[in-house]
Amino acid sequence: MDRGASEDVPVLIVAGSLVGLSAALLLRRHGVGVLAVDRHAGTAINARAGHFHLRTVEILRSAGLEEAVRRTSEEQYPPDGGISNVESLAGREIANYFPNLNAGVDEFSPTVRLFINQDALEPILRTRAAGLGARLRYRAECTSLAQDADGVTAVIRDLGGGSESTVRARYVVAADGNRSPVRERLGIGMHGHGLLSHSITIYFRALADLGPLLKGRNQGVHYVTNPLMRGLLPARQKRQRRLPGGQPGRGHLPPGGRRRLPVRPLGQRGRGDHRAAGAGAAAGRHRRAGHRCRHRQHRDLAGRGELRGPVR
Repeated sequence: MDRGASEDVPVLIVAGSLVGLSAALLLRRHGVGVLAVDRHAGTAINARAGHFHLRTVEILRSAGLEEAVRRTSEEQYPPDGGISNVESLAGREIANYFPNLNAGVDEFSPTVRLFINQDALEPILRTRAAGLGARLRYRAECTSLAQDADGVTAVIRDLGGGSESTVRARYVVAADGNRSPVRERLGIGMHGHGLLSHSITIYFRALADLGPLLKGRNQGVHYVTNPLMRGLLPARQKRQRRLPGGQPGRGHLPPGGRRRLPVRPLGQRGRGDHRAAGAGAAAGRHRRAGHRCRHRQHRDLAGRGELRGPVR
C-alpha cells in the first residue's frame, strides 16, 4: 500500500484522551511540537472518569484551566460533595466515607479536589491544546512503530479513507490506555492488581424525580451496595442521572437506542427494569459489537469499542 508523504514532528502522541490531550497541552506550553493521533472521531462521549485529586487540579491550574474546570464541575456536581455508601437511594446509609471532599485541603493546596465527567473535561483540554498549537488528528490509528538510534518511524492509518502515511518523531508517547497496543508491541509488561472489576455503565432517565432522595445529601458519589448489586451513582445536579458500574469507553448508542426505564422501590421488580433508585441491578439485555449477553450482575463491557443496538 502507498503510504504517502512522510512528516517530521518532535513528539508523536498515540491516543488523544485525558492523558494524550494533557501531554499535548503541557508539551506545547514548553514550546515542543506535538502531533496527537486518536482512532476515535473526537473526544469522549461517555462520563467515565469523574474524581480528580489535588495534584491533577494543581496541574490544570498551572495550565490556566482551573477556573473553567471548576465552573464545569459545579454544573454537574455539588462543589464539595463527598462519597457515601447506601443500600439504595431510598434506603439506609451504610457509611459516609467523605462528608466533605475538601475538608482540610486548604492547608496543603491552593486548589480543591473535584468531580467532573471525562466527556466534559476532554473538550476543555482539547480546546486549550489546539489553541497552543498542538496538532490533533482524529480517526487516525498508529499501526506500527520502528525505533532506531535517532528516533521513531510510525505508520498512521486514516480510518476514514484507509490511506496510510508515515510520521518521523524523536519521541513517541503511548497514551492509548491500559490495554495499550503500543505497549504490547514494545513488549512492556505490567504488574499489580490487574483487572479490578467487570462493569458496565448505564445511562437512564428516571420517570420519577430523584431529587427528593438526594435532598440534604452533600454527596458527589453514592456507592450502592445490596444483595442484588454493587455499583455507584454520581449525584449529578441535572435531572438526568446515570448508574455507572464501570467505564465502557467511547461507545455509540444510535438514535432510538435508549429507553425510558421505570424507577421502582427496592424489592419491586419489573421485567427488564434497571432499579436505579432501589436496587439498581443491571437486569435486562445489552448488545455490544453484535454480541448479546444477559446481565444479572455487571458483566465486562469495558474498553473503548462501540455499544451498538438498542437496550432491550
